[in-house]
Amino acid sequence: MLPVRSRALLSPSARAARCFGTTQRHGISTSTNPTPKRRAAPYTRLNTLLKPSNPTAKHLFDTGIWHWLANVRKDLPGQKNKRGENKKGDRRRVNIVDEGLCDDIISQNRAELLRHEGCDIVDLFPGAGVWSRKLNDLLRPRSHILMEPDVGLYQELLQPLLDRPGTQLLPLSGILWPELNYVLNPKYLPHQVQRPATSEQPSVRNDTLLVTANFSWYPKRKYRSFPSVAQLLLFQFISSIRTQTLFQKYGQVRMLIWTTDDEKSCWVPRSEQERRRPIVESDFFTDWVEELAGADSADPDSKSKEVIWFSRDENLDLRSMKEVLAKMRANDQMPPPERESRLLKRIIRQENEGIPIPEDDYDFHIVRAFMGELRELERRYAAGEIPQDTKNSEYHRLKALRYQTKTRNRMRAEQAALLREHDVIVDMHKAATKVSDPDERSRLLEEAARKEAVWEESLMEMHEDQRKELILARDNLHVHRQKLLSWDRRKKEPLIVKGSDFFPAVPLTLLDIQPRSGDPSMLKLEKSEEHAASVFEHLVKGLYMNKQHSVRKSLDRLCPGGGDGIVPHCPSLFDPSKGGIPLTGLGALNVRSLNEEQMKEIFKGWFKWPFHPTIGQLVHSTTEETELIKDPDNNMNVKDLTGGSLI
Repeated sequence: MLPVRSRALLSPSARAARCFGTTQRHGISTSTNPTPKRRAAPYTRLNTLLKPSNPTAKHLFDTGIWHWLANVRKDLPGQKNKRGENKKGDRRRVNIVDEGLCDDIISQNRAELLRHEGCDIVDLFPGAGVWSRKLNDLLRPRSHILMEPDVGLYQELLQPLLDRPGTQLLPLSGILWPELNYVLNPKYLPHQVQRPATSEQPSVRNDTLLVTANFSWYPKRKYRSFPSVAQLLLFQFISSIRTQTLFQKYGQVRMLIWTTDDEKSCWVPRSEQERRRPIVESDFFTDWVEELAGADSADPDSKSKEVIWFSRDENLDLRSMKEVLAKMRANDQMPPPERESRLLKRIIRQENEGIPIPEDDYDFHIVRAFMGELRELERRYAAGEIPQDTKNSEYHRLKALRYQTKTRNRMRAEQAALLREHDVIVDMHKAATKVSDPDERSRLLEEAARKEAVWEESLMEMHEDQRKELILARDNLHVHRQKLLSWDRRKKEPLIVKGSDFFPAVPLTLLDIQPRSGDPSMLKLEKSEEHAASVFEHLVKGLYMNKQHSVRKSLDRLCPGGGDGIVPHCPSLFDPSKGGIPLTGLGALNVRSLNEEQMKEIFKGWFKWPFHPTIGQLVHSTTEETELIKDPDNNMNVKDLTGGSLI
């Protein structure tokens, strides 16, 4: 496609011809692309999405609410239920319908959930009530408040739970803050007391209140700049920990949230590329955000139709899985065989067969989607199903994939050598800090600088894509060594869900969010510095607008002179013992690899810099929206993302 400016120079007819896949030759339009077929409706999988797997799913199917997903309403029964009554409700909701899945989740996490026994439960969007009933069975709460706006649709399914003492159903939406705040008061939660945190007395864990919710819609519901309402709600729920609003005004309240499976990478990333701004903020204010159940990752051993966009070294995943397996065995938390992940099955199989896991950090292997296709073509070629004919499209594809694999193996060897040299330079800086003789220290640092110059020159000779892949491999290894990703710190492997566990059959994931109190020193700073909470939020946002850049470069792009003004106050950025990288050029520490302590230093260094921008100037550089609060320095309207209503 032409650049924007080049397209602007085309005549209107030429632009139209380009849009519709035609070119004009001598005034005659000639098709350059076949006429595109009308895209099939994306929700026509009746046999998979709307096939009832149990009586609860059959009850929901008979309401006719979800039949629109089949896109063939006229041919489907059940637009009315068996009684002939019209059913109304949100037709995008996804419900948990399999009791076995809930039993497996509770069985694996029983010891951790029992600390909430006899608590108050606030249950948002319980829907069919299968998960709510199982949670009620285990915890025997003193009160269980169900907030369900579609009462008429789910009343019959929820009635067995409503017959229990202490349970009540409110026809309110839990995502409208006025309605939610209506429930968060002594009338409905008489045993809860607000516990405001201070720098002298941080917030404490409150196990007497538990929040569970089902924020699952299919297709997704979008809201402004958020790709889905579920992401916005999760973001606001986690932000409420910092602002001590909503449930968190009662202390550190645990949250169990169901959402569609493709949302989990925003909160439980499995690679460095997926580590975005919300992850950094959640690391500050939570003890953990853990995936208790979810869909399995794509299987690279098959001819995968799903492109694996964000993958890291497979050996890192195997080593991480080995550590998790040891924890699960020690805590007696092994999942049922039918709920085991592909990676867990593989590590157990390799143990039984005596196959060791590669421990070499530099022998990395990144799974790509074409690898499964290549294995299948090689199998068929060996079986004689693909003729050795250059005119054969499959044979031509086989040769192309072989060449691509050979090229990648050569690149991988070059990258491994450069990664080793990178660590040699880092080790020389480590050694220099331990030397007491100034002359010897200077010699080591000069030698490290010389090696770094040669290393950077080698990187500049590489193709840009290969260079980016090398830096990404370095970052993934750096993050794994520090256990920055919550995925590498997990105590157990998530249980694997199936589509039949839900209705419609869209895989969901269950996230366990445990808040924690903030750093007392940061709380004190927030109280003494006006708008410090907003500064932290927009500082992180601004940095992560350029997360692949070095910290100094990203700060300079955020505010001119920021690198020189703030970086000197952040010694951990260059200290290898604290997760820093002493290189200064292409190998410098970038934003996406920052750990919690380094982010704290940047935040505090912001206020130590005498020329730091005002809150209004900071917000202006990170967003175009300017409303809701007044900047005391220049009366500029800026947006406050710490509160407000969803709708």
